[in-house]
Amino acid sequence: GAFGYVGVLPDYLGLGDSPGLHPYVHADSEASATIDMMRAVVEFCEDEGIELNGQNFFTGYSQGGHAAMATVYEIETNLSDEFTVTASAPASGPYDISDTQATPISSDQPYASPEYLPYVIFSYQSVYGNLYDVPSDFLVPPYDETLPPLFDGTYSGGEIAAAMPDVPSEIIQPDELDAFINEPTHPMRIALEDNDRYDWVPQHTMRLYYCTGDEQVFHENSLVTHAAMEANGAQDVTLMEMGDMDHGGCAQPALFDILFWFNDL
Repeated sequence: GAFGYVGVLPDYLGLGDSPGLHPYVHADSEASATIDMMRAVVEFCEDEGIELNGQNFFTGYSQGGHAAMATVYEIETNLSDEFTVTASAPASGPYDISDTQATPISSDQPYASPEYLPYVIFSYQSVYGNLYDVPSDFLVPPYDETLPPLFDGTYSGGEIAAAMPDVPSEIIQPDELDAFINEPTHPMRIALEDNDRYDWVPQHTMRLYYCTGDEQVFHENSLVTHAAMEANGAQDVTLMEMGDMDHGGCAQPALFDILFWFNDL
């Protein structure tokens, strides 16, 4: 705002006063929440006499990177007559969520943020409704009973992680885990693929920001996305490596660089 932008920070579904579980890393609702807020802001600015210049810049970090990618994809695919994407800078997002970012689901190694796995499972169950009939179909005891109450919106990620094993795949029923690994039509596999947002061709200037030391959202998400977009014929997508910082350390330098780049445009 201090640089003259109208800053739009949309809440996702299920957060704030919105009822129900937040559909975590669900691309369509991330996009719809953002686009609905943009429509509201346009109406607000018209009512308040605030003049807009038609430029729209999109960024976000971590899940916000996925949301930014989902939003510009939705606008350019279905709403190009309503909004223009001037530039976008998704940062450290899980764009290849079905493969690159899905590694901890099938791995027997510890993962820095194990709470992400049940969040995704409960999210996609709430959206698609076909992962299980009861949590014990998917999760082993005691996690089938102890984890669902922790997602009522009052517990932090750290508190949930403390209630989990360091190897997140250990919460999944062995038969279910084997099916996820080996069956391309497994519901969880299909749900993840439905939320991939890397294999398309942006029609605007895009920069993909990441850090190679990211222990939460693997930097290969950005590399895979860039390679796919270039293979598809994208003309103006650039990789922006910000160094060897971890997930938390990467955010501030990336977002400042993005702000200065947007200013130049």
